[in-house]
Amino acid sequence: MAASRMQNRLKGLISHISSPALLVNTTKHKVLGNNPSAVSKYGQAVATGHQIVIHGEIGEDDSYQAKLRAADDLFEVELILDDEDEDEGDFEITMHSKSIAIFVENVVANADMLKLPPESSYCPSFHFSYMHRILTNKRTYPNPQELRRLGLVRKSDDAAHLNWRDLILLKDRDNYDKSIATALEHGGNHRLRYRVRGVDGQIHELTDFFSVIRDDGMWPILSGTIVSTEGVQEKMQQVERLCLVGRLVGGMIHDFRNLLGGVQNMLEWCMAQSPPESNVFKAMSKTINYTDQANGLIRTTLRLLDGKGDGDDERIKVGELLTDVEGLIRHFGSSTIDIKVSFEDDLPPLWGQRSSLLDMLLNLGLNACDAMKEEGDLLIFEASKKGIADEWGTPEDHISFRIIDNGCGMPEDVRQAIFNEFFTTKKNGAGLGLWMVKEAARSFGGTVRVTSKVGAGATFEVLLPVPKGIALEEIEEKKDDLTGTVNIQEIDFLVGKKVLFIEDEPLLRNGVQVWLETMGFDVFVAADGTEGKYLFEQHQDELDLIIQDFILPGIRGEVLLDMFTAEKPELPVIVCSGYPDGRDYSWIEDRGAHAFLSKPFRIERLVDIFRGLFAEQGSIAD
Repeated sequence: MAASRMQNRLKGLISHISSPALLVNTTKHKVLGNNPSAVSKYGQAVATGHQIVIHGEIGEDDSYQAKLRAADDLFEVELILDDEDEDEGDFEITMHSKSIAIFVENVVANADMLKLPPESSYCPSFHFSYMHRILTNKRTYPNPQELRRLGLVRKSDDAAHLNWRDLILLKDRDNYDKSIATALEHGGNHRLRYRVRGVDGQIHELTDFFSVIRDDGMWPILSGTIVSTEGVQEKMQQVERLCLVGRLVGGMIHDFRNLLGGVQNMLEWCMAQSPPESNVFKAMSKTINYTDQANGLIRTTLRLLDGKGDGDDERIKVGELLTDVEGLIRHFGSSTIDIKVSFEDDLPPLWGQRSSLLDMLLNLGLNACDAMKEEGDLLIFEASKKGIADEWGTPEDHISFRIIDNGCGMPEDVRQAIFNEFFTTKKNGAGLGLWMVKEAARSFGGTVRVTSKVGAGATFEVLLPVPKGIALEEIEEKKDDLTGTVNIQEIDFLVGKKVLFIEDEPLLRNGVQVWLETMGFDVFVAADGTEGKYLFEQHQDELDLIIQDFILPGIRGEVLLDMFTAEKPELPVIVCSGYPDGRDYSWIEDRGAHAFLSKPFRIERLVDIFRGLFAEQGSIAD
């Protein structure tokens, strides 16, 4: 029972370590536990219960260094027994008892050790883990060479003999001592901020995340991760500025879409007044097609900007997604790049946040365009179905997205670091794009990998599992059967009907109002929710129909809808919205609306709703 409690506590300890870490029975060569970093990097090879291979004899020494020999199907390490090579190991092995050890990887995560090109930009923040034995007052570090690189230990000194407390500034030392004493007395997880001075006199501001583990009859062990955020503030300010710009651009695009809708409606009205065979009619018809193309680009952009991180999961059709990505890349990328898109027919749909997947592929595509600024002119997007064996050897269906360019490529050291947070080779890059790609792939249960050579381009592959057990029936395509014109004579059944029209965008409001009056409606027009409520209260017994925007100043659109349906449930309400039409708006109809229209809309769509609506009321003669 005591051994079981000890193992559980050690498992909890390694969960706080930022580097890949394992709990291992060195006698049976068996994995007893792991942390998420180890599972993410080594997969099934370090699963709990799996056998590992240790070359070399582990005695009763406190710690060892080990080289990684293999980690594909079987995790295999070799002990380094030469003291001169103590800092060359891939893993630090710390013995907790005669047969239980903790393996912690010596992660190299800094620009100097990766020998990055001089134009690269890497945030000078750092982090490293430690275990501190209270009895011996000795700390072990999975990557002691990092302490030397940061100037916390002289190159000639042994990191194992470093007294960490001596590095802490005198003003912060008392608070440090009190926090450690509190942790040792009460246990739990703790966070402490303090400053340390390196051997070169440089001061680092640190945050120390630590916890205490103790076993019956044994001295406690302090386990922690030390993080420096120096330089991160500037990066985060840059990210915040980009987010602010994104929000401003999103609002501008939304407003522009409303303006485009007003122009489109007025063009339709002019076409209805012109002979179909005239040159003016033909010119306006062509202009309408241009506005449709512009609206398609805006729709795709709004899908990209809308709902990141908190949107609902939805059915994602791979072909449509790649078509959207291609359209955005063609507008935002260089016109000198030839873009080719191919995907297999009848690919199964995916399930998740569409905006997240769209952002992922767009990020990879635009990065590829950046890599071809000086050389390269071909960007390929491919999607296919692949069968990939799971941990038991059973093939599982995956969607493979491949993004291929013939640009400048990248060296091996950059390729290995490219998905790290805050890593970038761009002068003004934030270092978050490809890290977000990796995290987005994980959110779908997938992975992303890259192959590249200098001068030979790069290939990124995103592998996403096809979901099981979810109703993924195909969605019927909406066929665009618009003719381009509305025949006023065919809608004379609308003459004399009264409509309340609530819309805050002036151009769109004026354009639709002209149409409604031309159709024969008596129109009551409101520019905000408050005015709409007043007109409803004055004329509710006269009204045949309400058309309302959903995003309104004054009284909100949903409040108006609830009031209309509560007081006049038989009065039909058509709700409009200028936000992305890829959402499921059925809940608006469930709330009492007769129909929903995504703005900007063609007047023909509105007339189709009128036909169905008033035919149901018996207003159209047979």
